[in-house]
Amino acid sequence: MSVYIKKVKISNYRSIKNEEFDLAVPNGQHGSGLTIVVGPNNVGKSNACRAIDALFNKFSGDDKTHGTDDTTSIEVEFISSDFEKSIETYVTENKQAAYKSAVLDGSMHAKRSDEESISKIFLKQSDGTYKNSSGIDAPFGSWMKMRTIDPEYTTDEATKYGTTSILGDLLGKIFKEIEEEKRYDDLKDAFKDLFEDNSIFEKKSKDVSEKVSGYIKEFYGEVGINFVPERPDLNALTKNVKTIVKDGSHDSEINTKGSGLQRAVIIALIQAYAASFEKSEHKKPFYLTIDEPELSLSAQGQKKLLNALRVITQREQIILVTHSPYFANWTDLVNGAKIGRATFSKKEGTKLHWLDSTSKYSELIDNSEKEWQKPFILDEATKEILFSNSVLMLEGQEDVGLVRKWANECDKLLPYDVFGYGVQGYVNFRPYLQMAQDTGLEKVAAIYDYGEAESKCMEKDSEDFSSFKLLQLKANDIRDKYRPCGNCEMCAIDVKKCKNKIQFKTGCFDEHGNKKEASEEFKNFVLIMDQVDEYFGGSDE
Repeated sequence: MSVYIKKVKISNYRSIKNEEFDLAVPNGQHGSGLTIVVGPNNVGKSNACRAIDALFNKFSGDDKTHGTDDTTSIEVEFISSDFEKSIETYVTENKQAAYKSAVLDGSMHAKRSDEESISKIFLKQSDGTYKNSSGIDAPFGSWMKMRTIDPEYTTDEATKYGTTSILGDLLGKIFKEIEEEKRYDDLKDAFKDLFEDNSIFEKKSKDVSEKVSGYIKEFYGEVGINFVPERPDLNALTKNVKTIVKDGSHDSEINTKGSGLQRAVIIALIQAYAASFEKSEHKKPFYLTIDEPELSLSAQGQKKLLNALRVITQREQIILVTHSPYFANWTDLVNGAKIGRATFSKKEGTKLHWLDSTSKYSELIDNSEKEWQKPFILDEATKEILFSNSVLMLEGQEDVGLVRKWANECDKLLPYDVFGYGVQGYVNFRPYLQMAQDTGLEKVAAIYDYGEAESKCMEKDSEDFSSFKLLQLKANDIRDKYRPCGNCEMCAIDVKKCKNKIQFKTGCFDEHGNKKEASEEFKNFVLIMDQVDEYFGGSDE
């Protein structure tokens, strides 16, 4: 019965001119409902999520793309295996028909734009037009909820448990199972005895209501009133909850504490919600966006939060906007998560570039767990490709280490990021170049070792990734390499002490990593690195 967001279409909203993308839809696996937006600073990452939030919670004229007269609109496609049941459960009866008529082939399209009125929700009809049937806006807000935790959240958002607050939503979902408790039934029965069916309240209020009705009739004729108490409702009860901090000295409300602790409470509540998740069935559509979840959290804290989010997104959708590599989990991508990288240009505005779960690099990600001897292949260092503006790819970890060592010895600052620990062999340049292209990286260089197979591979890669800078060394490895002769007396004792080692790789550095400054291989290495510098130092459009 869950309702999920499948597709989002945004036009002229803040830095976004025109963008269309899919969100991750939960499939029961950890992290499968997680959509992660990453990228460098000041490229408009947050605007995509704010646009989705605006569909649910409105937007203002200030959100319109600066300098354009075109329509600003946000359109979302929802999908569900049972729209009818969800509508009948959560939408008021007199508005259910309007929503049911908008369910077409298992999906429903909702739009908010300034073409008509930004205060109204429009639903797509069978003829392709969009319609706002009278009174559908309030039921939409009570049926589906989108909550956003912003970096610049206010104290009220962090401390109040109202039905429109993030804390109220999350705490209400955790407390939902209380409705199944016998003691909650006892509370409702006690309320009924006290306030309903010939109760004390009914008897005492009857006298007052009769007197008030008598006075009203003097002005309005046959008009009467009754005082009717509302039955206990958990969502309403949570509004009276206060968060009290115990810090060893005295108890105080959280609104007297710093923003770091306030945000930590929200994050901890998310973790508590995840812990209760396995025991409950949450069916009411609920969507959560967290902008910069890494704030106020250590690396270990970020990992713990991600684990909680991975549990929740087995069945619910969460969107993250982050600068932290700890939230980009490769396993989640294989499970169904979406990872997108944002870029910005004056011509196109903010664009989102999504990793392809069916690509060759996804196979490398899927197989990385089998590479148990190389746990570093796709760790946090490798994820820097998602946050960089320019990347140099090298064949192996020794290449990475020696390039950095050489730069340090030359007192040289590298104006680019070196990709992880290398691609682990020239045949892997191709999938990682594809990853770079898919994520919208414009400046990527790769250095291949010398060799016939390497040359053929580079030639093909150069054709398919012509916008990148691919170069080849004269050396067939980054450093000299030797193997034992296998015949001398020392080989029988310890091959590492072989007296007649046979060189099988000629590098730019000797076997100990020292520069071979007089060699042609090293001179060529320096020339190649100068070309890399020139490429990355070029002007950006």
